[in-house]
Amino acid sequence: MVDNIKIGDQNWSNVNLNSNEFRNGEKIELVKDPKDWFELNKNNKPACCYYNFNESNGQKLGLLYNWFSVIDPRNICPEGWRIPTKEDFEKLILFLGDDSGKHLKSKSIWKKGGKGNGEDSFGFKALPSGFHNQKGKYFDNLKDAAYYWTIDDITENLGEINEVNVGIAASLNFNNHYTFLKEFNKGIGNSIRLIKE
Repeated sequence: MVDNIKIGDQNWSNVNLNSNEFRNGEKIELVKDPKDWFELNKNNKPACCYYNFNESNGQKLGLLYNWFSVIDPRNICPEGWRIPTKEDFEKLILFLGDDSGKHLKSKSIWKKGGKGNGEDSFGFKALPSGFHNQKGKYFDNLKDAAYYWTIDDITENLGEINEVNVGIAASLNFNNHYTFLKEFNKGIGNSIRLIKE
């Protein structure tokens, strides 16, 4: 169940998305094998998985999704919600200030050392759910970092070729209290937070 929390004049979900269905009821491929993850990414197809392919991780951390799930026209979001834009996260960061990560990160689970846990000032409960490598070879950064896809990507015009393999995600890390917007290969498995339409 997705709950709504208000931060400034934005309304965010307070949990990571944990659904392998599009709005129309069609399934997103729930991957349990590294080779399948690689093949789906190679063909720009939607895919999701649990961290370490372990379903019990989904109860708290939600699913990890490639960027192709985010932009699929069948819409990964429940009614009334949408994938945030880069500008949505920029607005959130501006409202929260330099210590935005401290206000967003949960009060527990984050790796010790650095800045570690946050204060969870608004109930966002950002959990360090890590990521899945685009080639399916490994999972990493559990308890270290959280990454949330945006709907945005970067396209460089290279003559007749468009390079479209880079998506943008918001990043939180155990060793500081910042929130960064970073570029990721679109085949990487990141978490998703939703914003109200």
